[in-house]
Amino acid sequence: MASSKSSGRANFATPSMWLHSVIFDETVSKANVNASEARLTVYFHRENSFVSVCRRSGNPNLSSIGRGKCPDNQGVISKVWQMGRRVEVDLPSDVEEWVQSCVDHGVDEVEVRGVVARMQSLSFVGKWIGSRGSPVGVVLFESLKSRGFNNKTVEYFDDEGIRLLLDVLSEILIVVRGSLSSELEHIPANRT
Repeated sequence: MASSKSSGRANFATPSMWLHSVIFDETVSKANVNASEARLTVYFHRENSFVSVCRRSGNPNLSSIGRGKCPDNQGVISKVWQMGRRVEVDLPSDVEEWVQSCVDHGVDEVEVRGVVARMQSLSFVGKWIGSRGSPVGVVLFESLKSRGFNNKTVEYFDDEGIRLLLDVLSEILIVVRGSLSSELEHIPANRT
């Protein structure tokens, strides 16, 4: 597994933050992706929506939560939810073409313009996570590179170590699910 910062130990507010960081670090390392050009977001599925639980990137500008909550029938994340796994590569580098691509996936144009201002992902890899065959959420890796994450990245999800970490993350989501209110758009770090 990935080692912590050069000081020997990184400080994490909760075990789930540590787990999220390890999943990100391991996948970025195996995919040979620059961590400052990538991010991982964990989404919990609730009431026909995805709620951002946590986000990790090597770039602080890409780590902010953003929308917080999005419908489960729009965008790449909806395809991940429906299919179990999804890979999108070579997305348009032209901003207007990228916006249109997202609109074609069912996302509102005003929302897309807000997203593209924060990060114009050119490749996505996602997988639903769950317990005993029932999905509870989605992990979504994004890269600023057109093939930063790709079909090979999906294979890493089957690696025993990553699979175990995703299983633990699923169990954590199941535990915290009961403490969420329907108005909550982001789980505070001290509750995960």
